[in-house]
Amino acid sequence: MTHLIIGIHQAEPGSGITQEEQDRYRQAGVRVLVLPEYFWVRPQDRDHRDSAAHAGEDLDLMARLSSEEGWVLVGGTIVERTDDGETYYNTCPVFHEGREIGRYRKIHLMPGEARHGLSPGAGFLLVDALGLRMAPVICADVLYPDTFNEIAALRPGLILAPMSSPHLPEDTPEAKDKRDREIFLRGAARAGAPIVKAGGVGHLFRRPLQGRSLVATPGAILFRTPFDQEHARHTWIIDLPVP
Repeated sequence: MTHLIIGIHQAEPGSGITQEEQDRYRQAGVRVLVLPEYFWVRPQDRDHRDSAAHAGEDLDLMARLSSEEGWVLVGGTIVERTDDGETYYNTCPVFHEGREIGRYRKIHLMPGEARHGLSPGAGFLLVDALGLRMAPVICADVLYPDTFNEIAALRPGLILAPMSSPHLPEDTPEAKDKRDREIFLRGAARAGAPIVKAGGVGHLFRRPLQGRSLVATPGAILFRTPFDQEHARHTWIIDLPVP
């Protein structure tokens, strides 16, 4: 068993990583940094296609950050437009030391994503870095038990989950805890690997979010954003035991 220092960047879409935050991650010895789903959507983006127009710039920035820090950077998600200009995906790029080592396209879309013209991906992905096998999933993927069966077949050591959880005004701590255990604790046990979930705060396409970041191992919820901190920006740093 070894220990891996993981950063979870609980922040607003389009807000980037400040120099102070970058320094904090570096000083803590972070090796893997996980960003939320749709982290690269800018406040002025009207829809997914607007976000796709600057995906190239966003990927260049991820490559630079990963190169400067040596991170495995799980880049939240971008809206990826394919070369034919007709197909769009909600895509999680993964960088290490400045090089893109994998790109996972979300399989289980939310209804709003389908309405806005996004297409589902075709399969799950495994990337190798730091001597670990890592599998990204995105948001609604975790709502489907078959996701964790398929991920288990890849035999990952770590599952990385960019999320954008909508703010639910009537939600209760009891309901949140129940979902965390039924989805993430059970999912980690089913897949046989820890899950690192990074949630965004602020607004996404003018809809409020709650930063429900957490880390679940197959046996326990190791970390969870305190319920009263789900609307605040945080640079969470987690010491995760991994095989």
